[in-house]
Amino acid sequence: MCGRLACTLCPDDIVNSVHQQTEKTKNNETDAQNGKPDWIERQYVYTPTYNGAPTTVLPVMVHKRSLGLKINENSLKTDEESDYCIIPMRWGMVIPNKPENSTFHTHNARIENVLNSGLYKPCLFSGKRCVILADGYYEWKTTQGKDHKQPFYRHFKSNTENENGKNLVKFAGLFNTIQDESGVKHTCSMLTKDSSASLKWLHHRMPLFLNTPEDIDNWLNSKDIKYEEALKRLPDYEEVAPEFKLDYYQVDKSYVNNSSCNSEKCMERISLKRKSNTLDGWLTKKKKID
Repeated sequence: MCGRLACTLCPDDIVNSVHQQTEKTKNNETDAQNGKPDWIERQYVYTPTYNGAPTTVLPVMVHKRSLGLKINENSLKTDEESDYCIIPMRWGMVIPNKPENSTFHTHNARIENVLNSGLYKPCLFSGKRCVILADGYYEWKTTQGKDHKQPFYRHFKSNTENENGKNLVKFAGLFNTIQDESGVKHTCSMLTKDSSASLKWLHHRMPLFLNTPEDIDNWLNSKDIKYEEALKRLPDYEEVAPEFKLDYYQVDKSYVNNSSCNSEKCMERISLKRKSNTLDGWLTKKKKID
């Protein structure tokens, strides 16, 4: 897990949606640390996708400090300024000194192994923590052996269009920075863990979600919150408020299973009909014969 994401919003709508979801209020005033994040593009260019597989370029939120960008840390910061920015990154961390088209799978990073990983540990230690943004993601449930898998789409129940875009799902991740002849590039991996009790029916692994402004700041603020504490503060899916629970529905495998298919049909809800070889189907046929 997780092998496909959907992120269909344009950059402006992503920025507006993130701003709405991450701003904190203190004494009825917006915390300027969580003003509207800047959109920054370097070598990778984001394009909305209904069926993004690993190597797809996705919008990723980071603390500006983790990119080496200067931030205004004095008390005169305006409401428009933010410590965060959103930058398109390649989903699937590129290993330094390895070709970008390497088949080594780095799109998911097991939380249990990051402290022992030669790839992920340096990112964690250097504060390269990030939040991968998406409308939702696809997961496959094995129904009749490994060759029979039914895809489901998971998203927020309130994930409907409004003036600030959709309620985006926010995944905890790590990123690295590489430089080649074309310039500076940023690539990322999503953190995963064993599925919670309520999700084991679907898959044995799940992403680590960030829900509240506090969750996001705990993960991105590497200056004040070191990696040991940040790992401890990652939220438990079972303990979040009901409004942060994700909904799900079945989607058509003929579209989603094709990684080159970038169509709205990938996200459309379907209802699976019972097969005629089931008991219900046999009884129906028998009744017609009688």
